Amino acid sequence: MRIRYLGYWAQLVTSSAYSAAIVFIPWDVVRGSSFSDVTNYLNRIELIGRFGLEYFDFGNSLLRFVSSEYLWAWTLAWMVENGWDPQNILNVFSAIAAFTAHAFLARYIGSLPAFIVLLNPISIDLYVSQVRSAFAFSLCLTGIWLLDFRIWRWPAYVLFAISPFFHTSMLMLVPLLLGTKRIITGTSQPTRRLAATSVAVAVAMAVLIKLTAPIILSTIEDRREFILQGGRTLAYTVFWFILPSLLIIFRNKLNMRNWRYVFVIIINYMTFFLELFGLAFFRLIGLTIPVTISVLPLVGARNRVVLVIILLLYDLLLFSYWLSG
Repeated sequence: MRIRYLGYWAQLVTSSAYSAAIVFIPWDVVRGSSFSDVTNYLNRIELIGRFGLEYFDFGNSLLRFVSSEYLWAWTLAWMVENGWDPQNILNVFSAIAAFTAHAFLARYIGSLPAFIVLLNPISIDLYVSQVRSAFAFSLCLTGIWLLDFRIWRWPAYVLFAISPFFHTSMLMLVPLLLGTKRIITGTSQPTRRLAATSVAVAVAMAVLIKLTAPIILSTIEDRREFILQGGRTLAYTVFWFILPSLLIIFRNKLNMRNWRYVFVIIINYMTFFLELFGLAFFRLIGLTIPVTISVLPLVGARNRVVLVIILLLYDLLLFSYWLSG
C-alpha cells in the first residue's frame, strides 16, 4: 500500500514538472521564433478586457453557442474581469492541459518515459500555443479516466458535453472516443475484421469531412481558415500513415480488443488522409499523442522496439523542422 502511494506521489510530481516545463521554459527562444497563436490569444484577451462578452457574437441557438465556443469566451471574460494577467490566463490553461496529458500517458508507460516522450515539438507547440483545443481535450482525457470508476460516470459525461463549448473539434473527437470505447470493449469480432473496419471507418470519415466541411462551416458562419488551408508536407505527415499500418501488422487478439489501440488506428489514418486532401487537421495528431503512445505496451516486445526506433527518427525530423523556424 505504501509503495502504491509513493508511486502516486511520484507521478503527481512528474506531471507537475512536465507542466512547469511547458509553462516556464521560453520555448520561443529555444526554437528561435515566436508562437503566432499566443500573440493572437493575447490580443483577443486585451479586447475582451475592453468590451467583455459583448466582443463576441453568440447568436441565439445552441449551434451558435457551440460554434462560438461560449464557455471559452465566458471563462476568459470572467478571468479578465477578476484581474488576471493575459499571459497568466494562457499559462493556467497550458498547465492544466500539459499536466492532464502527462498524467494520462504515465498510467501506461510510466512517469519518466511519459515526460521524455511528450517533450516533442508537436506536443510543445500544442500546450504552449494551441491552448484552447489542448484544454478542451484535457477535459476528454479526464472524462476517460473517470469512466474507469463507475460512480464517477456522470461527471465524465458532463466533461464530454461541455468540451465542444471550449473547442468545436471535440464534436468530432468525443463521439469517436466514446464510440470506439463502447464498441470495442468486450467485442468478439475477429482481429482481421476489426482491422479492416478501422481502416474503412477512417477513410469514410476523411471523405465525409472533405465533402461536408465547407457546407458545415458556411451553415454556422464559421470562417476560421485553419480548417480549409493546405496541409503539411508529405514528409511531415507520412509517419502517421506508417504508424497505424504497423499497428495493424502487429495486431493480435489482445490489442485489437483494446479501444485505445483501435482509436489510434482510426484517428491517425483519418488525419493523414485529411491532410492528403488538403485539409489542415494535423492538430488532431497533437491532441491524441497521449493516447497514441499509450498503446506501445500493447505491442510485443520486439515489435515495440521497431515502433520506438521510428518514433525517435521521426522526432529528429520534427526537431529539424521546428528549430529551422
